[in-house]
Amino acid sequence: SQSDVFTAIAREIGQLLGTEEIRMVRYVDDSTAVVVAGSGYRESIFPDGSRLPLGGDDVTSRVYRTGGPARIDEYGGASGVIAAPVRAIGIRSVVGVPILVEGGLWGAMITGTTRDEVMPRDTEARLGQFTELMATAIANTETRARADRLAEEQAALRRVATLVAKEAEAAAVFAKVVEEVSNVFDDVDCSLFRDEGDGTATVVAVWGASVSAGVRVGARYPLDGDGAIASAIREARPIRIGDYTGVTGAIAKSGRELGIRSAVACPILVGGRVWGAMGAARYEAEAFPPEAESRMTQFAELVATAISNAEARMEVERLAEEQAALRRVATLVAEGAAPPVVLDAVAAEMEGLLDADQVALNRFEPGDEILVLAHRGLDVERTPVGTRLSILGESVTATVRRTGRPARMEGYEEAEGAIAELARETGLRSSVSTPIVVDGRLWGVITASWKGERSASPGAEDRMTK
Repeated sequence: SQSDVFTAIAREIGQLLGTEEIRMVRYVDDSTAVVVAGSGYRESIFPDGSRLPLGGDDVTSRVYRTGGPARIDEYGGASGVIAAPVRAIGIRSVVGVPILVEGGLWGAMITGTTRDEVMPRDTEARLGQFTELMATAIANTETRARADRLAEEQAALRRVATLVAKEAEAAAVFAKVVEEVSNVFDDVDCSLFRDEGDGTATVVAVWGASVSAGVRVGARYPLDGDGAIASAIREARPIRIGDYTGVTGAIAKSGRELGIRSAVACPILVGGRVWGAMGAARYEAEAFPPEAESRMTQFAELVATAISNAEARMEVERLAEEQAALRRVATLVAEGAAPPVVLDAVAAEMEGLLDADQVALNRFEPGDEILVLAHRGLDVERTPVGTRLSILGESVTATVRRTGRPARMEGYEEAEGAIAELARETGLRSSVSTPIVVDGRLWGVITASWKGERSASPGAEDRMTK
């Protein structure tokens, strides 16, 4: 294994150069080096896995800054977080050389001694011979790791694609995607949000112990601030945040409370529109790999396909229900049913198709009034068939009378007039109306309404017009 090779090389360096302490580090970002192997009498000061902050005047930081060998013959003058414990164990002289893998700075090999005399001038060259061996071992190991990762990733994509191909329920696809993404990125926490189109997003799936404990599926968050999810939805592009300390917004605040340190998110695009976003989060300082966004996008595309399939199935089912309703009404007309029976059937069919709380079919009367000819749903007793109502004031009915076109209204709180007052009394909040035109003239109006937080779906006007 890579770890065994690194440890063996560290021990050989100590024996060959006669130095007491050897550490191999990997640079993981602009501010951190991680100890990946070591040898010596005092390995406890920097054990394997230790994260060393760069930035001082020490050999590890010098190698990172210059990309070349570095030497400090008197460590009493070294500075920074790394230098202090090195001086404390009596190290006097330190030499470091870069480890270059495929032309890039991968890490450094550092060796030090407690002896008073400085290390020989050829130490850098001799140490460099070992780093060439290490670079080969690292390149070989990372090539194998990339191949394994690619195989695992393709298997994960295949599992999700199989679910999509079987036309599984969207919720099942969402749950599987966040699970697979979490595993592909080495057990990160993953979440999936749906954009509600009103400045908020709803959690539709989560995976990971921390996020599952702190974020509830179905919870709704404002899309404010500059967090990864909010930015990915707002900007319709992948977003990477390496440090969550100063990130703003409701979703980001929730993430910080869970201990999230970094995150990557990508939008989910369905039919050219942003449907939502998927995010992956880490709780350690280790950064996401450079290709994280493109890898996550492959899963997002499968989510988009599942959503498109589900929407297509829903559209087919909706059209079938709509055609069946139209056929039932047309059959009544063909059989010569009385007008009140036909109008009542139209109101009933529309109530079911739109999942409305109330549907009323009204005729415009002289003197700015309407006559109720059919009424289905809640609160029918307030305006039974035969009721006359003034249309003066603000309402979808008044808008249809004025414009002759469909109208939609969300909220009657500040509206005036008899219809608005009736809506407030019965708890109606959202209404859609379409005109009824007979022989080229505006004859009446049909109105569907919803209570509470419910509202008309997009395209309700077109469906009512049919």
